[in-house]
Amino acid sequence: MPPLQQEISFSISHITTPEGLKSGNNWECKPYEPDYLEVTLNGQSYFPEVFRIDGILYSQNIRLNVGPGLDSVRYWISKFLLWYDGNTPERDMPGLDDTVVMGTPENFSAYSVYVAHPLNYSIKVSVFENAEISMDVLCVQEDSISLLKYSRDRIVRERRPPIEK
Repeated sequence: MPPLQQEISFSISHITTPEGLKSGNNWECKPYEPDYLEVTLNGQSYFPEVFRIDGILYSQNIRLNVGPGLDSVRYWISKFLLWYDGNTPERDMPGLDDTVVMGTPENFSAYSVYVAHPLNYSIKVSVFENAEISMDVLCVQEDSISLLKYSRDRIVRERRPPIEK
């Protein structure tokens, strides 16, 4: 029997100028509207597009497997980044000219105290129950990417095309 699939989506709240971190003048976001989300669930990356309704950012649905005979399954969110595609959508994401705009910090990072659910965050996906998961994001700046506990080298390396021999 094939596994059942259940849909989830994300509602995304942008946390602005965390108090005590930097002043509003110094904590500026990149001037880009996010086009898609990169979310890693149990080691598998998904790239749903994002859109706004009444100023709130939402992701398109993602279909996740719930094993046969199970009522629910746990998924761990280990990466949650919002990307701007540079007005050049590509088949393979993230694209070479794409820019990280916002992200959710990992647990125990310098910025984890400013979001409700730092990564690695566990969610429960239940059969026959569409879930909308609320996530907080912070603006990503060149000097803050490592403080979120994301490696800038890892992000760049993942975006490079494979070397053909």
